[in-house]
Amino acid sequence: MKCPCCGYNFILPKNKSLECIQMISKYKKDTQSVIKKAMRGIHDNVPSDKGVDKYYYFLFGIKEIDSKHIRWAVNVFLKKGYHLQGKGFQYLRSMIQNRNENHNKQKENERKSYGKTPRKRIVS
Repeated sequence: MKCPCCGYNFILPKNKSLECIQMISKYKKDTQSVIKKAMRGIHDNVPSDKGVDKYYYFLFGIKEIDSKHIRWAVNVFLKKGYHLQGKGFQYLRSMIQNRNENHNKQKENERKSYGKTPRKRIVS
């Protein structure tokens, strides 16, 4: 039986802590450190998300997403203190997935609202 949200197969038994290590080792060092910082913040401040299962489902849900979107969403998550407000791995996963889907439109809207820098002119 597969989860309709993330595609996780519930029938196959797995060593989730080993799977977490394997999944996180696929990212670059800077992305790994950002994810681990978020994990520590969530584990310290959200008791319901302290288990390995929640961390595994989080990593499984973001495994196909580009690391620049992961770094952006985790930095926003930590900067705004969402982990201190009781928001855990599901909230962070949703932030990452939404950033992955909407980043082109966000750039377009930022350009509309802020504009762009003027072209360089050569003064003679």
